[in-house]
Amino acid sequence: MRFRKDVQQKHISSVINFRSVIITDTREVSTAADGTVSERITLLAELPKGSYSEAWTWDFDLKKTDYNRKRSVMNVIGIVV
Repeated sequence: MRFRKDVQQKHISSVINFRSVIITDTREVSTAADGTVSERITLLAELPKGSYSEAWTWDFDLKKTDYNRKRSVMNVIGIVV
């Protein structure tokens, strides 16, 4: 987890030096075939405030085709820095 956080933070630190847009998922919400819902935090690093941001939900796997036969929805954010 520490390695993932470091990679994410170094990437964010490198792009904030230029006018750019960061788009990243922040959380995965999965629904299993039996209806069980689980959440997994995917963003470990701290995001900058930016001049504008917008968040949305991405229906990642509507057909439940992943190997666990679950439906995955990602919470996503875009930030102009």
